[in-house]
Amino acid sequence: MKTVMVASTKGGTAKTTSVLALAALWAMEHQRRVALWDGDPQGTLTRQLRRNVVRDPWTADPVPAGVPELEERAVLFRGGRSLGLAPAAEIRQFFGRPDWEPRLNADLAIIDTPPGGLLHILAAADVADLLLVPVDTTPLGLEGLLETLDLLKVIEPAVPTRVLLTRVVVRRRITREISEFLDARYPGLRLETGIPEDARVPDSHKARRPVPLDAPRERASEGYRVVAAQLLDVLAGLRRMERAVNAEALAARVSA
Repeated sequence: MKTVMVASTKGGTAKTTSVLALAALWAMEHQRRVALWDGDPQGTLTRQLRRNVVRDPWTADPVPAGVPELEERAVLFRGGRSLGLAPAAEIRQFFGRPDWEPRLNADLAIIDTPPGGLLHILAAADVADLLLVPVDTTPLGLEGLLETLDLLKVIEPAVPTRVLLTRVVVRRRITREISEFLDARYPGLRLETGIPEDARVPDSHKARRPVPLDAPRERASEGYRVVAAQLLDVLAGLRRMERAVNAEALAARVSA
């Protein structure tokens, strides 16, 4: 089972939207079995999949995703407020859930992390094969990316990373500036296909359905469709690696 974590220290970058869209496309169009992990204490992913948050995420059994089209191919490990108070080792245990992996028969796992959740991002990185960082095309969005990459320098070896531009409006200068900056400073990190700004995305949130299922012909859905296929190609070339936090590097970062 290959694991993708979706993370940014900044909120509002379409993290949960991306998790839902990718999981839905992998399940419905690529015929993969998908396990979703809601690592956000607020339980946004859990609620978007029409489930209730749980008091003890460590012992709660996974449940079928609450969207009818996904119930046979996607399961959800629900989040809850206790994740916000847990130490790093317990958060990592939640993302790992070794008691369940042999029974899931899943091809892919995807983890939703909370914005600004330093411990949650590091714990997810311990078990992830690939990091996806959504970046909304604003100056603050770029700042969130740089903070996330800086945080993950304490993980050894480094987590393979891709950057997904979201809420893209091609004619805006900031979109071009962010793309050029990323390509110059981090060549190969940016996925060529971004997610266009789309009026139907908020409607999908209200309907509590993944964008590609709610509005399959909209531009955002088409963008996610390309990205889902690209990420499968990236994952196919990765091998599982054991990772650990460099305690000295983390201490230096926290004290800085």
